[in-house]
Amino acid sequence: MQYIADALSNNNTLLKLNLSYNPIGESGLECLANALQTNKTLTELELSHNALDGGGAQHIGNILQHNSTLIQLNFTYNPVHPNGMKYVANGLAVNNTLAGLHFGWNELGCQGARYLASALEKNHSLVNLNLFANGIGHEGIQYLANGLRHNRTLTTLYMPGNNIDAEGARHLADALQNNSILNELHDVDHIRARNNPAVPSETLVK
Repeated sequence: MQYIADALSNNNTLLKLNLSYNPIGESGLECLANALQTNKTLTELELSHNALDGGGAQHIGNILQHNSTLIQLNFTYNPVHPNGMKYVANGLAVNNTLAGLHFGWNELGCQGARYLASALEKNHSLVNLNLFANGIGHEGIQYLANGLRHNRTLTTLYMPGNNIDAEGARHLADALQNNSILNELHDVDHIRARNNPAVPSETLVK
């Protein structure tokens, strides 16, 4: 991985890099993070299915803090857990270029959602966010709803498989009454039908 990182540090043409399904490990991701502090051309990075945990998430946070060109990041299927999400959220809070973040199947839980919600209040670039199957639950969705009340850039939120109940759906609906930017909330009909048919989908998806 060091060879790729060294090349990336000096490259000024590469736009996309796909390292999915590669066991690069925490040390490999650290090399990549260091390279991306100087790289000024890469816009898309794929790192899904790499079995990276909270230690790897720390390097993702560093990338988000120091890189100024990355627009799309796919970090799905990496069990960072809530503690790892804290590092990512810290980076996301100060990042002003990332527009798309795929962060499904990362075992964020309620506390991870809390860290993310705090970042969403401060971030001014993220447009698309995928949180598929992170076990956020109804308490976690309350935190996200609060973050959405203050966010003014996110337009698409994809979050099936998060055990959102009727109470969570209501919190989302309330948040969207104060958010005129978000216009796509995927799988809301599934949430509504399973938990609370009385919550109209037009309230949740504008």
